[in-house]
Amino acid sequence: MTTIAIIPARKGSKGIPGKNVRPFLGKPLVQWTIEQALSARGIDDVWVSSDWPEVRELADRLGACSYPRSKRTARDEATTESVIDELLYGGYPEELKSTRVVLLQPTSPNRTAEDIDSALSLYEEGGYDSLFSAIRFDRFLWWQRGPKGDHHIGPLNYTLRNKRPRRQDIEYPQWLENGSIYIFGVEQYMQTKPRNRLFGNIGVYEMEGWTQFELDTEEDWDIMEKVMQNQGYICHCIIGQGEGCKHGNRVTSDGLYVRAIYD
Repeated sequence: MTTIAIIPARKGSKGIPGKNVRPFLGKPLVQWTIEQALSARGIDDVWVSSDWPEVRELADRLGACSYPRSKRTARDEATTESVIDELLYGGYPEELKSTRVVLLQPTSPNRTAEDIDSALSLYEEGGYDSLFSAIRFDRFLWWQRGPKGDHHIGPLNYTLRNKRPRRQDIEYPQWLENGSIYIFGVEQYMQTKPRNRLFGNIGVYEMEGWTQFELDTEEDWDIMEKVMQNQGYICHCIIGQGEGCKHGNRVTSDGLYVRAIYD
């Protein structure tokens, strides 16, 4: 079975303008995710969907395949699923649509190629239809039950009528999506209405607590840079000869093979 990685990286961003090409720990943010996907042994092809020529050129140079994201799927209100649909219908060969997708969001660079491969192994061994990465979550959640301004609030994951539980007494696991890895089969995905990357028998790939952060605000950016530095994220590149970018090959457009190794 063919496994493709899809990396959505649009130009517009309200929270952090230009974030996908903004230097993050020494290189463009999106480059972290592209290199991780290229280094994962379980991924056959890496596709980067972007409306930004600079991002597509970077993807091609690193050895991924780029796809020109349309104006429709680059709007603020466009869903990630609409980007997936556009690429699968317009960019990928018809005969390879009976495959599986690993969705990797550039705003969650706090993963490794080994995480991707481990998540794929869990997906296969567990017989899951879809899978998401998450951290174990043992906090109490509250929500506002009415419209904005209504102060009628209540807890989501415990009951006020009962004794307030201790965190260590929570009986069943709770998870918080960290946005890092999603895996699903294309054939079943195409049958979801409305489109959803998670369906059927859903698996959870549990990651360490420090991976909870996603890059949506400037504050997130500062926090994640410090956290990843503390975790020792360093990238070395191994360079060799290749034949040029095409499906299944991890080579740069100028014929150099690049593989990222993470410490």
